[in-house]
Amino acid sequence: MRQARRAAIVLVVAWAAVAIALVVFAARDGRTAKRRLDDARARLTADATAAAVAPSLRSAERRFGRAADNLSSPVLAPIRLLPVVGRQVTSARALARAGRDVSAVALDGVVRLD
Repeated sequence: MRQARRAAIVLVVAWAAVAIALVVFAARDGRTAKRRLDDARARLTADATAAAVAPSLRSAERRFGRAADNLSSPVLAPIRLLPVVGRQVTSARALARAGRDVSAVALDGVVRLD
């Protein structure tokens, strides 16, 4: 009985560590993606070329996508069921997906204009 309880505790602690790591990585990727978008906005002028802006937009798209993937992990499914924290994770995932999509559209627009 003690071994089963100990194994359950180890399993819960391991799950919590992985869940926390996924959220931390997603937050880091989201912040980095926002910095890349800010960088692209700063470089965007009337005479800017796609070469000046596209790398930042491409990086933002990848980072937002990675954040969305981390927040979509099945490991976080139990957290998404919680009343307050679950809504926060779901909202962060939606924002990351929207950031990925907007970055992709902006990148497509910049490349087409060039």
